Amino acid sequence: MTAPELLKSLTEAELRFIAGLDYGADIERHLSALRDVIARGGAVQMDSEVWFPYEVIELGKNDLKKHHEREYAACMAIVLQNIASGTDKMNDASYIIETQLENIALLPSQLQHLVISLSEEIQNEK
Repeated sequence: MTAPELLKSLTEAELRFIAGLDYGADIERHLSALRDVIARGGAVQMDSEVWFPYEVIELGKNDLKKHHEREYAACMAIVLQNIASGTDKMNDASYIIETQLENIALLPSQLQHLVISLSEEIQNEK
């Protein structure tokens, strides 16, 4: 599975889960902006989307919730893709992977492979 395939396959419930990660605040605004990011294959426009929806995407990549592995992997994929493209200059892929290794290990193998592959691509570009 590729990142674009995962993002396109997210259900409405999964999108709503991600959009609600900021304690449910501004969920509709996050959801609308998240749909735009998904439509662009995960590309975030930092000038206008750093808070909506990138805030909830970043929250989603920080904590794997039981039964929400796809949402976690999608958030990780979006952040890692934006680091790789140079759009996200705030985050460090090595630090993210280092701090999230335990969570990544809990993912189903297909999602685990996706996250690790994206991380390796970034490391190989350095």
